[in-house]
Amino acid sequence: MLSTWPAGEVAKIHYSSPRTELREQRVVDRATGRKVLRPVAPVMTGHADFINPFEFVMFLERVAGLDFDVMLEAKAKDLALFRLREDLRRYGGALASRFGLSAAGRGADRAASDEAGAIGAGA
Repeated sequence: MLSTWPAGEVAKIHYSSPRTELREQRVVDRATGRKVLRPVAPVMTGHADFINPFEFVMFLERVAGLDFDVMLEAKAKDLALFRLREDLRRYGGALASRFGLSAAGRGADRAASDEAGAIGAGA
């Protein structure tokens, strides 16, 4: 797949985690005629708010040695990126250095994500 990109250009991939939370749907109960909430399985094609860090680390381990850019697709946007950077520091081991992350920088992204969350909450 990466070989389909033109020579001299860095390939770009889109990465997302699927939504996994249980949803509720309002339906009419046939027996009573009343509206009730019914549990519904998640839509697996929908993007999650955040990236699952464990799945992302496994993905990166499988594609080690390949050169490409990653575009994250997450509902929480920048907040998801800041959270993933913190998670990579915590759970990514040597992979964190691939992104210029170190344990010494821990907390910087948390402050940035708190700020982004506050900005997003006010919008």
